[in-house]
Amino acid sequence: MKRREARGNGKSRFGISIDKSVAERLSRLAEVLGVDRSRLVEEAVRQYLDDHKHMLVPHECRGIIVGLCPDNIAVASKVRDYKDIVSSHMHIHIDGKCIDIIVVQGPSRIIGKLYASLEHDNCKTRFLPLGDLA
Repeated sequence: MKRREARGNGKSRFGISIDKSVAERLSRLAEVLGVDRSRLVEEAVRQYLDDHKHMLVPHECRGIIVGLCPDNIAVASKVRDYKDIVSSHMHIHIDGKCIDIIVVQGPSRIIGKLYASLEHDNCKTRFLPLGDLA
């Protein structure tokens, strides 16, 4: 991948390829919000990196894992397996879909493992960090 520094503003410029329909949605949203696509992509990447810093920087933290999961039995098993970091777990159904909300606190490495194991089980998963425990 080629990278070059944009002049004068401390930004890095590089090319990416994304699905055409995603690019069209990005352009429409940028227009509605009155900003350029680069700003939207930068903010989305920044948020993604913040949500996944567990993979980069070991630390003690807390957060909420929200999952749209096909199998509650597998999720319940994982909650038991990770009981040392799970503070609370709620399982609800909305429109016939299983939604799991897991409040976690502890080493980021372990939280990252739980997150990855849910993803591996085909859960559509999001992590909302609630701040470091410094």
